Amino acid sequence: GRGLWETDLNITPQPPIADFLASSLSICTGNTITFTDISTNIPTSWSWSFQGGTPATSTSQNPTVTYATAGTYDVTLTVTNPQGSDVVTRTQYVVVGNAGTLLPLMEDFQSGSLNTNGWAIDNPDNGITWDIVNTSGNTSGSRSARINNYSYASVGERDGLMTKSFDLTSYLSVNLAFKHAYRRRNTGNIDSIRILVSTDCGANFTDVIYARGSQSMATNVITNTDYVPSTTADWCLNGTYDTCYQNIDLSQYIPHQAVVIKFESVTDNGGNVYLDDINITGVINTPPPIADF
Repeated sequence: GRGLWETDLNITPQPPIADFLASSLSICTGNTITFTDISTNIPTSWSWSFQGGTPATSTSQNPTVTYATAGTYDVTLTVTNPQGSDVVTRTQYVVVGNAGTLLPLMEDFQSGSLNTNGWAIDNPDNGITWDIVNTSGNTSGSRSARINNYSYASVGERDGLMTKSFDLTSYLSVNLAFKHAYRRRNTGNIDSIRILVSTDCGANFTDVIYARGSQSMATNVITNTDYVPSTTADWCLNGTYDTCYQNIDLSQYIPHQAVVIKFESVTDNGGNVYLDDINITGVINTPPPIADF
């Protein structure tokens, strides 16, 4: 006869739902982008179309594409499994050129999508990486970006959350501000966050403008849990632990035309890190008036 815990499980397979991320959304001509399939319901085949890219099509799950000519290009992914297929097209998704967009960037993650403001993911191991989750305690809303270090056993892996490219030629000054929440898992785990800057559309990140780790970036006491911020006391707002960073000067990167900022997590399988209210603002260099009559 059946045991106490034995039961029938009838799970009906579902058609796939197409979705993907890109390693960058704004690049200089001649650079490459890796597209990562994040479709659900276990697709078994993939068909990509890359306007302006080489190759122009691909059946790989995670293809790498080169863009040689400046422009704005669409990307289409069709995924299929025995239950059906689905297609997603992102119009004007990839921007290729030697100049970025103008400021500001005001990001509170309330849209629930990293695509809204052109964020890109650098996920070298195709494992756990940055996502958007529900949180509490921050004044701007109920969603934040997260790197789940608690479940990330690949110690030393680096995952980047990257802005689109910005053109800083017309600014007198540029400032970066952000909020964070982090609780250590124990005293032995040393997770860290770095902020890096590229001046060539994200091809190379040569400057580190911020680096904090473990106790120095903690915003509340140690907790050996899959921590999610729930009150103001969990955030840098509380004033007791690490503070919020509201005045990181980026003016040294004026007048570069292709500036990308990367928030890079280095995991030690410790505590989750949350980011929110990432704002990059600038003061426009307005020429003085020229008298005429």
